Amino acid sequence: MLVDIPSRHFYIFGAVLVPTDLLYLTGLLMVSAFGLFWWTTIAGRLWCGYACPQTVYTEIMLWIDHFCRRRPQQAAQARQSAVELPQKSASKRSNTC
Repeated sequence: MLVDIPSRHFYIFGAVLVPTDLLYLTGLLMVSAFGLFWWTTIAGRLWCGYACPQTVYTEIMLWIDHFCRRRPQQAAQARQSAVELPQKSASKRSNTC
C-alpha cells in the first residue's frame, strides 16, 4: 500500500485509486464488514455447535457419564443377589447343626 500525497494517488495491491474513487472504497469496506459479520455468524455457529473439540469432548463425557451411572445400578443389583445367596445357605447351615 502506497499513498502518494503530491499526485493524490493511492496504490493498494497494484490498484491505483484517486480521491474520486473513495465511494468505491467505502462500498468495498462496507461489503467486507457485512461479509465478515455473516461469515462469523454462520461459520461460528457451525464450529461452536458441531465441530469444536470442546463440544465433541463434552458429548463423549456425557456418554461415558450416562454409561457409568447405569453401571452402578446394575452392579448394586448383582451385589444384592450375591449377598442373598450366602445368607440363605448360612440359615440352612444353622438349622442343620
